[in-house]
Amino acid sequence: MRRLFFIFTGIFIVFCYVNVCASSVEEAAKLYSQSIRDLEKAQDIVKDILQHDPQNKEALLLLGKILFRKNKIDEAFEIFSQLEKNLDEEALYYYGIIHEKKNLFLKAKKIYKRLILSSYREKAKQRLEKVLKIQNELSEEDSICKFLHLPPQEKAQECGAEILLVDEEIEITPQNTQIYTLHFIARIVNQRGKDLGEIKIEYDSTYERILSLEARTITAEGKIIKVGKENIRDVSKYLEFPLYSNARVRIISMPQAREGSLIEYSVKIKKIKLVNKKDVCILYSLQDKYPIKKEIFKLIIPKFRKLNIYTRNTKYLPPHIKKMTPNIYEQDGKKVYKWVFEDVPPLIKDKNCVPLSKVNPCIIMTTFSSWKQIYDWWRSLYIDKIVASEEIKQKVAELTKDCHSEEEKLQKIFEFCAQQIRYVAVEYGKAGHRPHYAQDIFINGYGDCKDQSILLISMLKEAGIEAGPVLLATYEALDTIPTEPTIIFNHCIAYALLNRKKLIFLDPTSSTSNIYTLPSFDEDRWGLVFFKDRGKLIKVSALRKNVVDFETSFRIDKESSEYVFTRKIT
Repeated sequence: MRRLFFIFTGIFIVFCYVNVCASSVEEAAKLYSQSIRDLEKAQDIVKDILQHDPQNKEALLLLGKILFRKNKIDEAFEIFSQLEKNLDEEALYYYGIIHEKKNLFLKAKKIYKRLILSSYREKAKQRLEKVLKIQNELSEEDSICKFLHLPPQEKAQECGAEILLVDEEIEITPQNTQIYTLHFIARIVNQRGKDLGEIKIEYDSTYERILSLEARTITAEGKIIKVGKENIRDVSKYLEFPLYSNARVRIISMPQAREGSLIEYSVKIKKIKLVNKKDVCILYSLQDKYPIKKEIFKLIIPKFRKLNIYTRNTKYLPPHIKKMTPNIYEQDGKKVYKWVFEDVPPLIKDKNCVPLSKVNPCIIMTTFSSWKQIYDWWRSLYIDKIVASEEIKQKVAELTKDCHSEEEKLQKIFEFCAQQIRYVAVEYGKAGHRPHYAQDIFINGYGDCKDQSILLISMLKEAGIEAGPVLLATYEALDTIPTEPTIIFNHCIAYALLNRKKLIFLDPTSSTSNIYTLPSFDEDRWGLVFFKDRGKLIKVSALRKNVVDFETSFRIDKESSEYVFTRKIT
């Protein structure tokens, strides 16, 4: 009987709570409908309900309407997007207006058409007519009008195009997800800028979703050509290599991308899983190959999160930009870091110059605070992948059967991985940070840098040689600085401890190297070495000098004008 009493008591409490929530929503709805002055009270009631019941759809819907009427468009948009299939007529109408304001005209049209048979039909009809007119004729109210007749920036003619606006925002939510939004406007000045007519948006389909994508071309005459489904395709970035099918590209072929045309697009991408489940490491570079009229970057994080900010190459800042310090403020319980730059000159690459990463001013934002954090995170991703299957064991036995030393075994196994496993040039992190199992790479016969290294390590361990991975940033990338823990690595190699004491670095992606040499871009770079029990930053170097010295001398005979040419190569 006591058990039945508790069951009925629990049901009664739940019933009472549901009734209280329902009456509270009704009270908030009544306040909402009375006057604009009562919106704050209505919002407080709704927020209190959601604090106890975050999935209450009625409360969420009412909150979205309140936020819209308070002109908090982005917050209302997020709620309406979440409840899109359950919006009532009023919310659906507001949802259409928000799409209009964001220049998402195709979606706005669809929403207004859904309202044609509703009580909002007259309002929806008026707005639909307005949208149809905007799609074919540029309105003076359109925000892009101010860019259409701007005189070209300095260097725009030389570069072939100019970026008029690049407005980026990254928000890290308390649920450890990430929302990325970008609004981009550029003008094609001449033939050299035609590559802007092909927009490529890369994403990882495992953890990222493109929530919205809108694009349009505005001709020099002011005609609008909206991008439709026929202009967009979604493809695998590495079509021939199924292991990396999660690396995808959404390609927009902009219609009528001609001289004098403006290119505009907006995209919103949600990432459902952060690095290490809770961390971020964001790299923002100031300059592009085209001049930039205005660029805005905002990072929004929960106010309790600690953020480390590092800047690089600040000595190469344009003269009118004195520093790269953000404006920091709090908004709605979040901390906002905002940077604004104007009239940013292009960074033109000369074939003989150093990599652009050495001269392009940039900002690194990360929540990592130690190299140990990075070691623990990445070790958890690869440690179970280093397994020698029966096929791998047989191959190791075959390769090393005639070897008489660890050095010979090391050379044989390295040669197999470097020469028999095809290297897929996927930059570290572009198709995820987690390596595949060694067996997958062995069977498929191809892999990116981290996967080739994992296979090499698995085979070396099977041969009794201690080995592990090394993460590094190559010469083309930003330098790793020991006092700044970040994951700006772009490459993965391996190390081996020959006879348990001699440290050797190995790059299996280089089919022309051996165990004594490394590609020049790996040399003299800080590498995070993953030893069995700890991580350590060590300068990567080869056992032998990977340099060819040419010494040339001339001797000219004064009387005969003959000369002797001598070249010494070491």
